[in-house]
Amino acid sequence: MVVEILSGARAGRRHEFDDPTVLRFGRHPDNDVPFDPQADIDASSRHAELRRESGTFVLCDLGSANGTRIEVEGQAGGSRLLGPTGPAQPCASVASGAVVEFGAGGPRCRLLLGAAPVAAAPAPAIASTRYGGYRRRATSSESSGGRVGQSTVARMISDALAEARGKQGALRSTTFMRSLAHAAVVRSTRTFKLVAGGLAVALVVVSVGLVVTLRRAGRGEEAIRRDLLRAMEEQRASDGAAIRQKLGELNAELSRARAAHGGRAIARAAREGVYLVAVRGTDGREEGFCTAFAVAPHDLATNAHCVELGTDLRKRGGRIFVVRNGDGRTRLEVTRMRRSPGYVPGGARISTDVGLLHVDEQLPMVVPLAPREALLALQPGDVIFTYGFPGRLADASAPEATFVEGVIGRITRLDGETGSPDDAVLIQHSAFTAGGTSGSPIFDGEGRAVAVNAGGYLEDGELKVRDPRSGRPSSLVVAQPLPGYNFGMRIDLVASLLKEGDE
Repeated sequence: MVVEILSGARAGRRHEFDDPTVLRFGRHPDNDVPFDPQADIDASSRHAELRRESGTFVLCDLGSANGTRIEVEGQAGGSRLLGPTGPAQPCASVASGAVVEFGAGGPRCRLLLGAAPVAAAPAPAIASTRYGGYRRRATSSESSGGRVGQSTVARMISDALAEARGKQGALRSTTFMRSLAHAAVVRSTRTFKLVAGGLAVALVVVSVGLVVTLRRAGRGEEAIRRDLLRAMEEQRASDGAAIRQKLGELNAELSRARAAHGGRAIARAAREGVYLVAVRGTDGREEGFCTAFAVAPHDLATNAHCVELGTDLRKRGGRIFVVRNGDGRTRLEVTRMRRSPGYVPGGARISTDVGLLHVDEQLPMVVPLAPREALLALQPGDVIFTYGFPGRLADASAPEATFVEGVIGRITRLDGETGSPDDAVLIQHSAFTAGGTSGSPIFDGEGRAVAVNAGGYLEDGELKVRDPRSGRPSSLVVAQPLPGYNFGMRIDLVASLLKEGDE
Protein backbone atom coordinates (compact mmCIF):
# COMPACT_ATOMS: atom_id res chain seq x y z
CA MET A 1 0.00 0.00 0.00
CA VAL A 2 1.34 3.41 -0.98
CA VAL A 3 0.28 6.92 0.11
CA GLU A 4 1.49 9.82 -2.04
CA ILE A 5 1.18 13.32 -0.53
CA LEU A 6 0.11 15.59 -3.40
CA SER A 7 -0.23 18.96 -1.65
CA GLY A 8 0.54 20.61 1.67
CA ALA A 9 3.82 21.29 3.44
CA ARG A 10 5.05 17.74 2.81
CA ALA A 11 3.99 17.46 -0.83
CA GLY A 12 6.11 14.98 -2.79
CA ARG A 13 6.61 12.57 0.09
CA ARG A 14 5.65 8.95 -0.37
CA HIS A 15 4.85 6.40 2.35
CA GLU A 16 4.82 2.63 1.78
CA PHE A 17 3.22 0.04 4.06
CA ASP A 18 3.27 -3.75 3.98
CA ASP A 19 -0.37 -4.85 4.13
CA PRO A 20 -1.51 -2.83 7.19
CA THR A 21 -4.90 -3.25 8.84
CA VAL A 22 -5.24 0.43 9.81
CA LEU A 23 -3.45 3.60 8.61
CA ARG A 24 -3.88 6.84 10.55
CA PHE A 25 -3.63 10.35 9.06
CA GLY A 26 -3.24 13.70 10.89
CA ARG A 27 -0.92 16.45 12.14
CA HIS A 28 0.21 14.59 15.24
CA PRO A 29 3.62 12.93 14.74
CA ASP A 30 2.44 9.50 15.95
CA ASN A 31 0.18 9.08 12.90
CA ASP A 32 1.27 6.64 10.20
CA VAL A 33 1.00 9.48 7.66
CA PRO A 34 1.87 12.65 9.63
CA PHE A 35 1.21 16.08 8.15
CA ASP A 36 3.14 19.20 9.11
CA PRO A 37 1.87 20.20 12.60
CA GLN A 38 2.34 23.94 11.96
CA ALA A 39 1.68 24.46 8.26
CA ASP A 40 -1.11 21.93 7.52
CA ILE A 41 -3.53 23.51 10.00
CA ASP A 42 -6.67 22.61 8.01
CA ALA A 43 -6.06 18.96 8.96
CA SER A 44 -6.78 17.81 12.51
CA SER A 45 -4.26 16.18 14.86
CA ARG A 46 -5.94 12.81 14.40
CA HIS A 47 -7.94 13.38 11.28
CA ALA A 48 -8.87 10.07 9.65
CA GLU A 49 -7.94 6.44 9.30
CA LEU A 50 -7.96 3.92 6.47
CA ARG A 51 -9.16 0.45 7.46
CA ARG A 52 -9.03 -2.90 5.68
CA GLU A 53 -12.40 -4.60 6.16
CA SER A 54 -13.35 -7.91 4.51
CA GLY A 55 -11.07 -7.40 1.54
CA THR A 56 -12.10 -3.78 0.94
CA PHE A 57 -10.70 -0.45 2.11
CA VAL A 58 -12.80 1.96 4.16
CA LEU A 59 -11.81 5.57 5.02
CA CYS A 60 -13.24 6.97 8.26
CA ASP A 61 -13.18 10.57 9.46
CA LEU A 62 -12.29 10.66 13.19
CA GLY A 63 -14.37 13.69 14.07
CA SER A 64 -12.08 16.20 12.33
CA ALA A 65 -12.82 19.91 12.44
CA ASN A 66 -12.95 20.43 8.65
CA GLY A 67 -14.08 17.08 7.26
CA THR A 68 -12.54 14.67 4.75
CA ARG A 69 -13.23 14.70 0.99
CA ILE A 70 -12.73 11.65 -1.24
CA GLU A 71 -12.30 12.12 -4.98
CA VAL A 72 -12.17 9.17 -7.37
CA GLU A 73 -9.42 9.86 -9.88
CA GLY A 74 -10.74 10.41 -13.39
CA GLN A 75 -14.42 10.51 -12.36
CA ALA A 76 -16.07 13.93 -12.49
CA GLY A 77 -18.51 14.62 -9.68
CA GLY A 78 -17.34 11.57 -7.78
CA SER A 79 -16.36 13.30 -4.55
CA ARG A 80 -17.79 12.39 -1.15
CA LEU A 81 -17.51 14.47 2.02
CA LEU A 82 -17.10 12.77 5.40
CA GLY A 83 -16.99 14.33 8.84
CA PRO A 84 -18.93 17.06 10.64
CA THR A 85 -20.40 18.60 7.47
CA GLY A 86 -20.79 15.31 5.60
CA PRO A 87 -23.25 12.41 5.96
CA ALA A 88 -24.21 10.94 9.31
CA GLN A 89 -22.00 7.91 8.62
CA PRO A 90 -18.37 9.15 8.73
CA CYS A 91 -16.96 6.19 6.73
CA ALA A 92 -16.91 5.35 3.03
CA SER A 93 -15.23 2.72 0.89
CA VAL A 94 -12.33 3.82 -1.31
CA ALA A 95 -10.63 2.29 -4.34
CA SER A 96 -7.03 2.44 -5.48
CA GLY A 97 -6.21 5.79 -7.05
CA ALA A 98 -8.64 7.77 -4.91
CA VAL A 99 -7.48 11.26 -3.91
CA VAL A 100 -8.37 12.37 -0.38
CA GLU A 101 -8.36 15.95 0.92
CA PHE A 102 -7.93 16.22 4.70
CA GLY A 103 -9.83 19.39 5.60
CA ALA A 104 -11.03 22.01 3.12
CA GLY A 105 -7.84 23.38 1.57
CA GLY A 106 -5.76 20.91 3.58
CA PRO A 107 -3.20 18.35 2.40
CA ARG A 108 -4.28 15.97 -0.37
CA CYS A 109 -3.10 12.36 -0.74
CA ARG A 110 -3.43 9.69 -3.38
CA LEU A 111 -4.12 6.18 -2.07
CA LEU A 112 -2.59 3.32 -4.05
CA LEU A 113 -4.11 0.20 -2.57
CA GLY A 114 -2.49 -2.55 -4.66
CA ALA A 115 -2.80 -3.98 -8.15
CA ALA A 116 -6.24 -4.18 -9.72
CA PRO A 117 -7.77 -7.69 -10.11
CA VAL A 118 -7.02 -9.51 -13.36
CA ALA A 119 -9.89 -9.18 -15.86
CA ALA A 120 -11.32 -12.25 -17.59
CA ALA A 121 -11.23 -10.61 -21.02
CA PRO A 122 -7.91 -10.34 -22.92
CA ALA A 123 -5.99 -7.17 -22.14
CA PRO A 124 -5.69 -4.54 -24.90
CA ALA A 125 -2.57 -4.31 -27.02
CA ILE A 126 -1.16 -1.58 -24.76
CA ALA A 127 -2.04 -1.80 -21.08
CA SER A 128 -1.08 0.20 -18.02
CA THR A 129 -0.11 -1.88 -14.97
CA ARG A 130 0.48 -0.57 -11.44
CA TYR A 131 3.00 -2.35 -9.21
CA GLY A 132 3.53 -0.95 -5.71
CA GLY A 133 2.54 2.53 -6.89
CA TYR A 134 4.82 2.54 -9.97
CA ARG A 135 3.22 2.73 -13.42
CA ARG A 136 4.79 1.19 -16.53
CA ARG A 137 3.63 0.44 -20.08
CA ALA A 138 3.18 -3.25 -20.97
CA THR A 139 3.52 -4.66 -24.50
CA SER A 140 0.85 -6.89 -26.04
CA SER A 141 2.89 -10.05 -25.34
CA GLU A 142 3.15 -9.16 -21.63
CA SER A 143 -0.51 -8.28 -21.14
CA SER A 144 -1.74 -11.44 -22.85
CA GLY A 145 0.63 -13.78 -20.99
CA GLY A 146 2.80 -14.54 -24.04
CA ARG A 147 6.55 -14.82 -24.31
CA VAL A 148 8.75 -11.91 -23.32
CA GLY A 149 11.82 -10.96 -25.31
CA GLN A 150 15.25 -10.21 -23.88
CA SER A 151 14.81 -6.49 -24.51
CA THR A 152 11.66 -6.48 -22.39
CA VAL A 153 13.46 -8.32 -19.58
CA ALA A 154 16.31 -5.82 -19.74
CA ARG A 155 13.90 -2.89 -19.74
CA MET A 156 11.98 -4.24 -16.73
CA ILE A 157 15.20 -4.62 -14.75
CA SER A 158 16.34 -1.18 -15.90
CA ASP A 159 13.00 0.33 -14.86
CA ALA A 160 13.27 -1.37 -11.47
CA LEU A 161 16.76 -0.01 -10.89
CA ALA A 162 15.75 3.47 -12.03
CA GLU A 163 12.78 3.37 -9.69
CA ALA A 164 14.95 2.18 -6.79
CA ARG A 165 17.43 5.00 -7.37
CA GLY A 166 14.76 7.71 -7.59
CA LYS A 167 14.58 10.46 -5.05
CA GLN A 168 12.21 8.35 -2.96
CA GLY A 169 13.87 5.08 -3.95
CA ALA A 170 15.31 4.10 -0.59
CA LEU A 171 11.82 3.24 0.64
CA ARG A 172 10.20 2.20 -2.63
CA SER A 173 12.55 -0.29 -4.24
CA THR A 174 11.86 -3.41 -2.14
CA THR A 175 8.08 -3.28 -2.57
CA PHE A 176 8.43 -2.65 -6.29
CA MET A 177 10.83 -5.55 -6.78
CA ARG A 178 8.62 -7.90 -4.77
CA SER A 179 5.59 -6.98 -6.91
CA LEU A 180 7.40 -7.60 -10.20
CA ALA A 181 8.83 -10.92 -8.98
CA HIS A 182 5.36 -12.04 -7.89
CA ALA A 183 3.93 -11.20 -11.32
CA ALA A 184 6.68 -13.25 -12.96
CA VAL A 185 5.97 -16.34 -10.83
CA VAL A 186 2.22 -16.15 -11.48
CA ARG A 187 2.74 -16.20 -15.24
CA SER A 188 5.10 -19.20 -14.83
CA THR A 189 6.55 -19.18 -18.36
CA ARG A 190 10.22 -20.00 -18.78
CA THR A 191 10.99 -16.48 -19.93
CA PHE A 192 9.25 -14.95 -16.95
CA LYS A 193 11.25 -17.20 -14.65
CA LEU A 194 14.32 -15.68 -16.28
CA VAL A 195 12.82 -12.29 -15.52
CA ALA A 196 12.43 -13.27 -11.88
CA GLY A 197 16.04 -14.43 -11.77
CA GLY A 198 17.20 -11.19 -13.33
CA LEU A 199 15.18 -9.18 -10.85
CA ALA A 200 16.72 -11.13 -7.98
CA VAL A 201 20.17 -10.12 -9.25
CA ALA A 202 18.94 -6.55 -9.61
CA LEU A 203 17.65 -6.60 -6.03
CA VAL A 204 21.13 -7.54 -4.79
CA VAL A 205 22.57 -4.61 -6.76
CA VAL A 206 19.94 -2.29 -5.32
CA SER A 207 20.66 -3.51 -1.77
CA VAL A 208 24.36 -2.72 -2.17
CA GLY A 209 23.47 0.66 -3.65
CA LEU A 210 21.09 1.34 -0.78
CA VAL A 211 23.86 0.82 1.78
CA VAL A 212 26.06 3.27 -0.14
CA THR A 213 23.15 5.73 -0.42
CA LEU A 214 22.47 5.59 3.31
CA ARG A 215 26.11 6.23 4.08
CA ARG A 216 26.12 9.19 1.74
CA ALA A 217 22.90 10.44 3.33
CA GLY A 218 24.65 10.40 6.72
CA ARG A 219 27.52 12.52 5.37
CA GLY A 220 25.00 14.80 3.68
CA GLU A 221 23.21 15.32 6.98
CA GLU A 222 26.46 16.37 8.64
CA ALA A 223 27.05 18.87 5.83
CA ILE A 224 23.54 20.28 6.33
CA ARG A 225 24.23 20.74 10.04
CA ARG A 226 27.48 22.57 9.30
CA ASP A 227 25.62 24.89 6.90
CA LEU A 228 23.01 25.53 9.59
CA LEU A 229 25.68 26.49 12.09
CA ARG A 230 27.31 28.87 9.59
CA ALA A 231 23.94 30.46 8.77
CA MET A 232 23.12 30.91 12.46
CA GLU A 233 26.45 32.66 13.00
CA GLU A 234 26.02 34.84 9.91
CA GLN A 235 22.60 35.93 11.14
CA ARG A 236 24.14 37.63 14.17
CA ALA A 237 25.97 40.12 11.92
CA SER A 238 23.48 40.61 9.08
CA ASP A 239 20.19 42.34 8.38
CA GLY A 240 18.53 38.94 8.56
CA ALA A 241 16.18 38.63 5.54
CA ALA A 242 18.33 36.42 3.31
CA ILE A 243 19.72 34.47 6.26
CA ARG A 244 16.23 33.80 7.64
CA GLN A 245 15.22 32.34 4.30
CA LYS A 246 18.39 30.24 4.21
CA LEU A 247 17.77 28.96 7.74
CA GLY A 248 14.25 27.92 6.79
CA GLU A 249 15.50 26.06 3.74
CA LEU A 250 18.28 24.32 5.69
CA ASN A 251 15.93 23.25 8.47
CA ALA A 252 13.53 21.80 5.88
CA GLU A 253 16.44 20.02 4.19
CA LEU A 254 17.60 18.59 7.51
CA SER A 255 14.10 17.30 8.26
CA ARG A 256 14.01 15.55 4.89
CA ALA A 257 17.46 14.06 5.46
CA ARG A 258 16.37 12.64 8.83
CA ALA A 259 12.87 11.59 7.75
CA ALA A 260 13.75 7.88 7.75
CA HIS A 261 15.04 7.95 11.34
CA GLY A 262 13.34 10.95 12.93
CA GLY A 263 12.01 11.50 16.43
CA ARG A 264 8.73 9.60 16.27
CA ALA A 265 9.80 7.19 19.01
CA ILE A 266 10.89 10.12 21.20
CA ALA A 267 7.55 11.89 20.72
CA ARG A 268 5.62 8.75 21.60
CA ALA A 269 7.70 8.04 24.71
CA ALA A 270 7.39 11.61 26.02
CA ARG A 271 3.77 12.24 25.02
CA GLU A 272 2.18 11.76 28.45
CA GLY A 273 4.93 13.65 30.27
CA VAL A 274 4.23 17.02 28.57
CA TYR A 275 1.61 19.42 29.97
CA LEU A 276 -0.10 22.67 29.01
CA VAL A 277 -0.02 25.29 31.80
CA ALA A 278 -3.30 27.21 31.88
CA VAL A 279 -5.39 29.60 33.96
CA ARG A 280 -9.11 29.60 34.70
CA GLY A 281 -10.31 33.16 35.17
CA THR A 282 -13.04 34.44 37.45
CA ASP A 283 -15.41 34.31 34.46
CA GLY A 284 -14.73 30.58 34.02
CA ARG A 285 -12.76 30.96 30.80
CA GLU A 286 -9.60 28.89 30.41
CA GLU A 287 -6.45 29.97 28.59
CA GLY A 288 -3.13 28.21 28.12
CA PHE A 289 0.03 30.28 28.45
CA CYS A 290 3.09 28.00 28.91
CA THR A 291 4.36 24.41 28.68
CA ALA A 292 5.69 22.18 31.48
CA PHE A 293 6.93 18.60 31.75
CA ALA A 294 7.02 16.07 34.56
CA VAL A 295 10.41 15.74 36.26
CA ALA A 296 9.31 14.17 39.58
CA PRO A 297 6.18 12.34 40.79
CA HIS A 298 4.54 15.63 41.84
CA ASP A 299 6.66 18.29 40.11
CA LEU A 300 6.81 19.76 36.61
CA ALA A 301 9.62 21.86 35.14
CA THR A 302 8.90 25.09 33.31
CA ASN A 303 10.38 28.60 33.03
CA ALA A 304 10.77 31.08 35.87
CA HIS A 305 8.97 33.67 33.76
CA CYS A 306 6.00 31.26 33.50
CA VAL A 307 5.99 30.96 37.30
CA GLU A 308 6.10 34.75 37.54
CA LEU A 309 3.13 35.08 35.16
CA GLY A 310 1.21 32.33 36.99
CA THR A 311 1.79 34.07 40.31
CA ASP A 312 0.45 37.35 38.92
CA LEU A 313 -2.62 35.63 37.42
CA ARG A 314 -3.33 33.91 40.74
CA LYS A 315 -3.21 37.27 42.55
CA ARG A 316 -5.93 38.45 40.14
CA GLY A 317 -8.20 35.58 41.11
CA GLY A 318 -7.18 33.03 38.51
CA ARG A 319 -6.67 29.31 39.25
CA ILE A 320 -3.54 27.80 37.76
CA PHE A 321 -3.72 24.20 36.52
CA VAL A 322 -2.01 21.84 34.10
CA VAL A 323 -3.60 19.56 31.52
CA ARG A 324 -1.79 16.58 30.06
CA ASN A 325 -0.90 16.43 26.37
CA GLY A 326 -3.63 14.58 24.48
CA ASP A 327 -6.08 14.55 27.44
CA GLY A 328 -8.36 17.56 27.67
CA ARG A 329 -10.61 16.04 30.33
CA THR A 330 -8.36 15.94 33.42
CA ARG A 331 -7.10 19.09 35.13
CA LEU A 332 -4.48 19.04 37.88
CA GLU A 333 -4.45 22.11 40.09
CA VAL A 334 -1.05 23.69 40.73
CA THR A 335 -0.76 24.06 44.49
CA ARG A 336 2.76 25.55 44.68
CA MET A 337 5.08 27.37 42.29
CA ARG A 338 8.77 28.06 42.69
CA ARG A 339 11.37 29.75 40.51
CA SER A 340 15.15 29.79 40.53
CA PRO A 341 16.60 32.36 42.96
CA GLY A 342 18.99 33.40 40.17
CA TYR A 343 16.18 34.57 37.89
CA VAL A 344 16.02 38.32 37.19
CA PRO A 345 12.52 39.47 36.12
CA GLY A 346 12.04 41.94 33.31
CA GLY A 347 14.19 40.39 30.60
CA ALA A 348 16.93 43.05 30.74
CA ARG A 349 19.45 40.22 30.69
CA ILE A 350 19.34 36.45 30.40
CA SER A 351 19.26 34.80 33.81
CA THR A 352 18.46 31.37 35.27
CA ASP A 353 15.00 31.02 33.74
CA VAL A 354 13.78 27.75 35.29
CA GLY A 355 10.92 27.03 37.67
CA LEU A 356 8.83 24.24 39.20
CA LEU A 357 5.10 23.62 39.48
CA HIS A 358 3.82 21.28 42.21
CA VAL A 359 0.61 19.22 42.01
CA ASP A 360 -0.80 17.05 44.79
CA GLU A 361 -1.85 14.21 42.46
CA GLN A 362 0.83 11.78 41.36
CA LEU A 363 1.85 12.22 37.73
CA PRO A 364 1.57 9.08 35.54
CA MET A 365 5.11 9.34 34.15
CA VAL A 366 8.33 11.32 34.50
CA VAL A 367 10.39 12.52 31.54
CA PRO A 368 13.92 11.06 31.66
CA LEU A 369 16.62 13.69 32.34
CA ALA A 370 20.01 13.47 30.65
CA PRO A 371 22.84 12.53 33.02
CA ARG A 372 25.65 14.99 33.65
CA GLU A 373 28.10 13.25 31.31
CA ALA A 374 25.60 13.55 28.44
CA LEU A 375 25.12 17.27 29.15
CA LEU A 376 28.86 17.91 29.12
CA ALA A 377 29.13 16.03 25.83
CA LEU A 378 26.63 18.29 23.98
CA GLN A 379 28.14 19.99 20.93
CA PRO A 380 27.06 22.49 18.25
CA GLY A 381 25.46 20.54 15.42
CA ASP A 382 23.75 17.98 17.69
CA VAL A 383 20.12 17.33 16.71
CA ILE A 384 17.51 18.22 19.35
CA PHE A 385 13.70 18.12 19.58
CA THR A 386 11.25 20.41 21.37
CA TYR A 387 7.74 19.40 22.47
CA GLY A 388 5.40 22.22 23.48
CA PHE A 389 2.26 24.27 22.84
CA PRO A 390 2.59 27.26 20.45
CA GLY A 391 0.27 30.08 21.48
CA ARG A 392 -2.42 29.54 18.84
CA LEU A 393 -2.56 25.81 19.70
CA ALA A 394 -2.57 26.22 23.51
CA ASP A 395 -6.15 24.96 23.85
CA ALA A 396 -6.89 23.44 27.27
CA SER A 397 -9.94 21.57 25.91
CA ALA A 398 -7.91 19.87 23.16
CA PRO A 399 -4.24 19.92 24.20
CA GLU A 400 -2.02 18.62 21.40
CA ALA A 401 1.64 19.56 21.74
CA THR A 402 3.84 20.25 18.69
CA PHE A 403 7.00 18.20 18.20
CA VAL A 404 9.75 20.10 16.34
CA GLU A 405 13.31 19.28 15.28
CA GLY A 406 16.35 21.59 15.30
CA VAL A 407 20.09 21.66 15.92
CA ILE A 408 22.24 23.14 18.66
CA GLY A 409 24.04 26.27 17.41
CA ARG A 410 26.06 27.44 20.43
CA ILE A 411 26.57 26.48 24.07
CA THR A 412 27.72 29.35 26.31
CA ARG A 413 27.41 30.93 29.71
CA LEU A 414 24.29 32.97 30.44
CA ASP A 415 26.13 36.13 29.35
CA GLY A 416 26.88 34.60 25.96
CA GLU A 417 30.59 34.16 26.61
CA THR A 418 32.56 30.95 26.43
CA GLY A 419 33.01 29.34 29.82
CA SER A 420 33.84 26.13 31.59
CA PRO A 421 31.57 23.10 31.03
CA ASP A 422 29.96 23.72 34.42
CA ASP A 423 28.98 27.27 33.41
CA ALA A 424 27.94 26.56 29.79
CA VAL A 425 24.21 26.26 30.54
CA LEU A 426 22.74 28.44 27.76
CA ILE A 427 21.89 26.25 24.75
CA GLN A 428 21.09 28.09 21.51
CA HIS A 429 19.06 26.05 19.01
CA SER A 430 17.23 26.38 15.70
CA ALA A 431 13.90 24.66 16.55
CA PHE A 432 10.72 26.69 16.03
CA THR A 433 9.42 28.49 19.12
CA ALA A 434 6.46 30.78 19.79
CA GLY A 435 4.45 32.10 22.68
CA GLY A 436 3.32 29.10 24.72
CA THR A 437 6.38 26.95 24.00
CA SER A 438 8.17 28.51 26.98
CA GLY A 439 8.90 25.67 29.39
CA SER A 440 8.99 22.99 26.68
CA PRO A 441 11.40 20.09 27.16
CA ILE A 442 14.36 19.94 24.76
CA PHE A 443 15.33 16.33 24.01
CA ASP A 444 18.55 14.88 22.68
CA GLY A 445 18.65 12.10 20.09
CA GLU A 446 18.15 9.47 22.79
CA GLY A 447 14.95 11.04 24.13
CA ARG A 448 16.46 12.53 27.31
CA ALA A 449 15.63 16.08 28.39
CA VAL A 450 18.78 18.18 28.08
CA ALA A 451 17.24 21.64 28.54
CA VAL A 452 14.12 23.72 29.15
CA ASN A 453 13.17 25.95 26.23
CA ALA A 454 13.19 29.55 27.46
CA GLY A 455 12.85 32.03 24.60
CA GLY A 456 14.54 33.64 21.62
CA TYR A 457 16.65 36.63 20.69
CA LEU A 458 15.12 39.74 19.17
CA GLU A 459 16.46 42.23 16.66
CA ASP A 460 15.25 45.64 15.54
CA GLY A 461 13.37 45.53 12.26
CA GLU A 462 11.75 48.12 10.05
CA LEU A 463 8.01 47.93 9.41
CA LYS A 464 6.69 49.91 6.44
CA VAL A 465 3.42 51.74 7.18
CA ARG A 466 1.28 54.40 5.51
CA ASP A 467 -0.40 57.30 7.31
CA PRO A 468 -4.17 56.69 6.84
CA ARG A 469 -4.87 60.45 6.70
CA SER A 470 -2.09 61.86 4.58
CA GLY A 471 -1.27 58.69 2.65
CA ARG A 472 2.46 59.37 3.10
CA PRO A 473 4.68 56.30 3.63
CA SER A 474 6.56 55.96 6.86
CA SER A 475 8.29 53.28 8.88
CA LEU A 476 8.37 51.98 12.43
CA VAL A 477 11.16 50.22 14.29
CA VAL A 478 9.82 47.01 15.79
CA ALA A 479 11.38 44.10 17.66
CA GLN A 480 11.20 40.84 15.78
CA PRO A 481 12.46 37.35 16.64
CA LEU A 482 15.58 35.93 15.03
CA PRO A 483 14.54 32.61 13.48
CA GLY A 484 16.96 29.85 14.35
CA TYR A 485 18.37 31.77 17.31
CA ASN A 486 16.35 30.48 20.25
CA PHE A 487 17.71 29.27 23.57
CA GLY A 488 17.09 26.96 26.47
CA MET A 489 18.38 26.40 30.00
CA ARG A 490 20.40 23.24 30.61
CA ILE A 491 18.41 20.66 32.56
CA ASP A 492 20.85 20.43 35.49
CA LEU A 493 19.56 23.86 36.55
CA VAL A 494 16.18 22.20 37.12
CA ALA A 495 17.83 19.29 38.93
CA SER A 496 19.49 21.78 41.28
CA LEU A 497 16.15 23.48 41.96
CA LEU A 498 14.54 20.11 42.72
CA LYS A 499 17.36 19.26 45.11
CA GLU A 500 16.98 22.61 46.92
CA GLY A 501 13.30 21.85 47.46
CA ASP A 502 14.07 18.46 48.96
CA GLU A 503 16.57 19.85 51.49
